[in-house]
Formats: sequence, C-alpha cells, structure tokens
Amino acid sequence: MLDELTPEQLDEWLAYWELEPFGCTWHQSSMLAAVVHNVGLLALSPYLEKAPELLTGDEFLPNAKPVAKTEKRLDAKAFEEMAKAQYGHNRDTRN
Repeated sequence: MLDELTPEQLDEWLAYWELEPFGCTWHQSSMLAAVVHNVGLLALSPYLEKAPELLTGDEFLPNAKPVAKTEKRLDAKAFEEMAKAQYGHNRDTRN
C-alpha cells in the first residue's frame, strides 16, 4: 500500500484523521459517552443547586489514568461561555 500512496495522499489522510479519527473505537466510544453524559447534565442544570462538573472522554476509558482532582475541569457555566464565544450566540433558552 505504501508503494501506491503518494506523500500528498498520506498528508490528506493524516489531516482527515485529525478531523475525524478512525480506527480507535475505545476513544470514539468514550467521547460519545462523555457527550451524552454532559448533554444530560446540562439539560438538568437549571434544576440543580450548583453547576454540574462535566466529564471528558478519558474518564470513560477502561484502565485510564484517573483525572487528578487538582486538574481544572470545565463546569457547565464555563462550557456555556466557551460555546458562546466559539459560536457567537447563546443557546440558553432559560429565562
């Protein structure tokens, strides 16, 4: 296969992999689990007393190193601010 793949094609595949990783199903599944978990927490956040702590995909991997308690994690408020800055609008429908 390497004989048939040009360096330009390899660069294209590497760039594509950066956008849409393939081949590592554990990481893909863990990221999906984190998204589902975090969306559920954000949906419940108006009814909670404090902002929920969001999880990363690494926390759903078996045998993964646990996230240190001193490591800064993104809470729901920070996530909303980041999304607002990135996408230019506030998706918060609460009044």
